[in-house]
Amino acid sequence: MNTLRKFVAALSIPEMVAIHNSYAKFETMGMIGDEPIRTYTTQYLTLIGAPPTDHVVMWMDQLMKEVWRRLALQVINETR
Repeated sequence: MNTLRKFVAALSIPEMVAIHNSYAKFETMGMIGDEPIRTYTTQYLTLIGAPPTDHVVMWMDQLMKEVWRRLALQVINETR
């Protein structure tokens, strides 16, 4: 998961927002199509040397959770 945290940390806020916005739509579509969450998950899996089809839905969920964590931390740090 450390590599996933580093991957998400390198994303811009607009990229993370695009992932977030695509998640609900993607979930209702049955995890099919080329939404940003699939695109970024495929990039991550390629980066770590895993086949992009290797449990991609599980990794999309993990990516989304890390994006939410990163965005939440930013909001928390800004309100201190």
